[in-house]
Amino acid sequence: MDITLLILTIMNAILLISVVLVLLVKKPNQDHLKKSDLTMVTDFLDKTLQMNQTYTQQNLEAFRQQLTQSISVSQEAANHLRLEMGKQLDTVRETLIASLDRLQKDNGEKLDKMRETVDEKLNKTLEERLTQKFQLISAQFETVQKGFGEMQGLVSGVDELKRALSNVKTRGIMGEIQLGRILEEILSPDMYLKEVSTRPGSHDRVEFAIKLPGDGQRSIFLPIDSKFPLEDYYAVLAAYDTNDLKQVDAALKVLEGKIERFASDIEAKYIEVPYTTNFAVLFLPIEGLYAEAIRRGLVEKLQTKYKVVLAGPTTMSALLNSLQIGFKTLAIQKKSQEVWQVLSNARNEFDKFADVLAKTQEKIQSAGNELDKLIGTRTRMIQSKLKNLDQLGEQLAIPTENEEPEE
Repeated sequence: MDITLLILTIMNAILLISVVLVLLVKKPNQDHLKKSDLTMVTDFLDKTLQMNQTYTQQNLEAFRQQLTQSISVSQEAANHLRLEMGKQLDTVRETLIASLDRLQKDNGEKLDKMRETVDEKLNKTLEERLTQKFQLISAQFETVQKGFGEMQGLVSGVDELKRALSNVKTRGIMGEIQLGRILEEILSPDMYLKEVSTRPGSHDRVEFAIKLPGDGQRSIFLPIDSKFPLEDYYAVLAAYDTNDLKQVDAALKVLEGKIERFASDIEAKYIEVPYTTNFAVLFLPIEGLYAEAIRRGLVEKLQTKYKVVLAGPTTMSALLNSLQIGFKTLAIQKKSQEVWQVLSNARNEFDKFADVLAKTQEKIQSAGNELDKLIGTRTRMIQSKLKNLDQLGEQLAIPTENEEPEE
């Protein structure tokens, strides 16, 4: 329809142009067209427009009818398609529902099997874990019971230790044992003596005495005695727990007096110059006890008043290490003197050896000269004799090993 309308419009335009051209050709000399001509053109255009309008209305009516038919056909096709799609969707829905039912059933069966398997494994694992835990708890309970028994034994041992420490003699023996272990770890056995009398004619024996180098004929002793005022130290600790300054000061004074009496006894019994050093060592086996003595200023006081040096376990080790270094220094000095003497003797022997070696060299040179003479003269004489022997052999025609003699 669009193409027909376009063709009709083009034809009307061509007719209009033709009419205008005819009018222009008929009256080329006229400047203006007449009214009749314009009327004729207007009538022609009106007729043309009416014809176009009529034709357009007819075409529009035909197009409307055709469009109505097309819509009806499309609606019928859409309805048919909707019905077909509804049927297909129903079929797909039924298929999906059936598939989902089968899948759900299969999944349910698989889940039941998995649940059974998991339950079995969980029960088995739980039983094994419970058994292991029960065995572990039983073992730990036995260990706890054993430890509890050991703790009871330890408590009884502590009680026995307390009873043992309540005896003054037993405490002294323990301090002596601790001091002896320190000496054994640092010094060699020949560097100290045990239970020795350091003063001539005295029956008092010091626990340990370190042998120091003397004037070369004999050694001098450094007395070391251990003391263990445990009860007084415990009284100081108990006073600290009460936070009573007066009680603490009273307990410390008692402890200080006890240590001073120990130092006085050591000075009176064990120090005797020149058989001993002009000082001795008082060993306190507990570091806390030694710290209390330092806090009360007993170190300087005992050194000045009684010529006694206080030492705890740590300071005793340091003191012994210093003494050991001193012993090594003295030994090195003695060995250096011996080495110097050996070197002097070796130098003298080397001088003698150099003289003997020079005489030997002269004799070797003389023998070499004689050997040169012998090699020159005698060698020439032997060579001349051998040449004569070769000539004699040629004259006699002595056959060689490869030649056979003539018969």
